[in-house]
Amino acid sequence: MAVRLSNDELATRVRRRTARNSTTYRERLSQSGKTQTLVWLPNNIRQQLDAMANQQQQSLSAVTTALLSAALSPSPPAPASSLSVDTLPLFDPAPVGRDQQIADLHRQGLSNYAIADQVGCSEATVRRALKRLQEVTG
Repeated sequence: MAVRLSNDELATRVRRRTARNSTTYRERLSQSGKTQTLVWLPNNIRQQLDAMANQQQQSLSAVTTALLSAALSPSPPAPASSLSVDTLPLFDPAPVGRDQQIADLHRQGLSNYAIADQVGCSEATVRRALKRLQEVTG
């Protein structure tokens, strides 16, 4: 007869198994000379990276690694792919006058989420920009 676990016991066992698997995965990556890095990118940069990965039929990780290697190396190594510092796309991290653009869209009556979608940022960024503008105009 199988014993039915309580929800708490099942959750505890799942958390332990997940932690064990995550630790094993991180150790394997570390042994192969890799490190996991969490970064937050603007949506437009992530979309460009995804497009490059699809175009080159490579993983996002491989494309990102190649771009970072090309950008950080003083003299680019012989590229395994067509990426080099000279062929890097220009990423515009934040449009100049983004706060002004947010204010203009807000005056037009758009919601914060609609503004965020148009500007290419998060809704929280829109709220912060509007708060900054409100403090300035007081």
